[in-house]
Amino acid sequence: MISPSQSSHEAGAYISCLQISIKEYCTGFENDNTEVWLYNGFNLRPAVEKKLYFKLIDQRELRKTFASTGQIDIQNYLRDKTTNNSAVRHNLRKLRSAFDRSQIVNRLGKTIALVSSQKHKSYCLEAVLVDELEVLLFDDLILAYEKKSIPNKAASSNVLFKYHYDLLVYFEILQAFINDCHSSTVVFIEGNTPQDYIGSIISKSLNKRSVCLQFGWAFNVHLGFQNLVFDSFLSWGRPFSQLLSIHSSDTEFIDVGHPTLRISDKDRNDNCISFICQAPFRWIGLDTFNSFIDSIELTAKQGWQILVRAHPSWPLDAKVIDQLQAFDNVKIVDNSTLRLQDQLAESSLAVTVFSSVGFESMITGTIPVFTLFDMTIDLQPKFNIGMNQMIFHSMDAFLKQLSELRSRPDLVSNLRNEMIDLSQQMFSATGDEAKKLIASHLND
Repeated sequence: MISPSQSSHEAGAYISCLQISIKEYCTGFENDNTEVWLYNGFNLRPAVEKKLYFKLIDQRELRKTFASTGQIDIQNYLRDKTTNNSAVRHNLRKLRSAFDRSQIVNRLGKTIALVSSQKHKSYCLEAVLVDELEVLLFDDLILAYEKKSIPNKAASSNVLFKYHYDLLVYFEILQAFINDCHSSTVVFIEGNTPQDYIGSIISKSLNKRSVCLQFGWAFNVHLGFQNLVFDSFLSWGRPFSQLLSIHSSDTEFIDVGHPTLRISDKDRNDNCISFICQAPFRWIGLDTFNSFIDSIELTAKQGWQILVRAHPSWPLDAKVIDQLQAFDNVKIVDNSTLRLQDQLAESSLAVTVFSSVGFESMITGTIPVFTLFDMTIDLQPKFNIGMNQMIFHSMDAFLKQLSELRSRPDLVSNLRNEMIDLSQQMFSATGDEAKKLIASHLND
């Protein structure tokens, strides 16, 4: 399990400083050798930046140093910690293929999807309704192409070979696989990992179309979502496309909507609130996580019916569960049996810190509530004036508003009407209509 961040208060400044430091790290090597990030003629700098962002964002020693000095020096850390070639080769031997890779290639149809996780695979299978679709995990390719994964040292700089050998392995694996298969389109989900970037540049070089589907929203266009080079990125709607396109001029952004959520016609309980937990790492600290749990208890004391949904990567511990279940009006839902769509459809409000579920809840007719207590975060895309009432920077303001909403159903109704208008501006389509737009684009 990832070690939790201790505090959210400095998170925004830390991540901004980290991204600057990563870019300075890459530029520093370029000043000595303009081709330092080239491998077989392909520019891997964006892959390096994405790798370092996700590798270092939760590095506790770096965060401690920043908290005390306001500075970050990633070079000293990377000199000792970056994966080297011997370690990668050792891991590849452990993952030696137990099945014939030709069985993978021969069964592939017109469209393949390469994804990073099972949740991305499930999303893809629900959202992409085209004939002859095959969805594979990147890890499956490591198994199948282990023997073709040895990088060519002569085609790499010493810096890439020494410090980012793992990216060269992914390059060799993805190039071998995409070249082998007869698929004309390669689909990616979310698109913010080094593997996504490498897969997209290889697809283009082999005259295969690369298409990425939006999966979530980070409210901040961090390094993972910068320098996207897909032929097309199918976004939820115009506000998301506009923010992403600022940092990715080589990608065409097409608004198709959200394919897995839809407006609910179910009669909802206006006295029911869903609390959507986020895990205490990256932007979220333990202080914010604990405050969020406190907010559930304090809301329960106002008499609301409450549904609590834990984050898949951070199950609630026994102490927290006992603490919450001491209230008769609090229920902890089972993520594996209650779909998010169905939970939101039962709720009048959906409370989160800044999860993309807050934006997605608008689709289902559920009012989003963001608890940015003591956090300096500029939530994007922007809400209208009325919906800004549901963004809170203190516990007192949050509880006061909930108390007023509980006693004034007319305020809830007014907010829901504003939210429905805003949702139609943010999401170009939902559910089956969005799926049809995705399929139409892929079948062109």
